[in-house]
Amino acid sequence: MGQGADELREEIERTREDMAATVDAIGARVSPRLQAERQIGRLREKGIAAGVFCSPVMPGINDAPRLIDAMAKRASEAGALFFSANPLFLKPCSRETYFGFLRQHFPELVPEYNKRFGKADFAAPEYRRELSVTVKDACRRYGLRHRLDEEAVTLDGRKKPARAAASTQISLPIGA
Repeated sequence: MGQGADELREEIERTREDMAATVDAIGARVSPRLQAERQIGRLREKGIAAGVFCSPVMPGINDAPRLIDAMAKRASEAGALFFSANPLFLKPCSRETYFGFLRQHFPELVPEYNKRFGKADFAAPEYRRELSVTVKDACRRYGLRHRLDEEAVTLDGRKKPARAAASTQISLPIGA
C-alpha cells in the first residue's frame, strides 16, 4: 500500500476518535468518567470486586480496537478487577430514539445501521465474536479479568468455590 492508504487509515482513526469523544461528551453529562474511576478505586480498596462494563459498544463510533484497548487501560489504571463490553442492541422501543441520535451526530453511519439493525435487534454473531476477542485481548494486556468468563469472583476477587452437586430429592410416602 502506498502512502495515500496510510494517510487515509490515519484520517479514519482520527475521525473515530473524534466520534468517540463526542459520545463521551454526551455521556459526561450523565456520569462523569473521572468520578466513576475514583469510585472503582474506592470500592477496590474495600475489597469489593469492582470493574467496568463498557456498554453499549456502538459500531463505527466506539468499537475500534484501539479505543476498546484505551478503555481497558483506563479501567486497569483505576484499579478495576474486570472489564467487559457488550455491543449495542436496539429493541423497537429504543430504535427510533437511537436513530435520531445518529441522524443528529453521525449521519454518515445511518445507512450502515439500517443494514445492521433494520430487521435485527442484536448485532450479528460475527461482530459479537470479534468484539469478544478484542476485549479479551485487552483484558490480558492489562491484567483484567473478563467478566463474561465462566469463573465468577467473590467480593475480594478470589475465585468463587464451585458449588457442591445438588443432592437428589427423596420422595416421601404421603397418604399411604
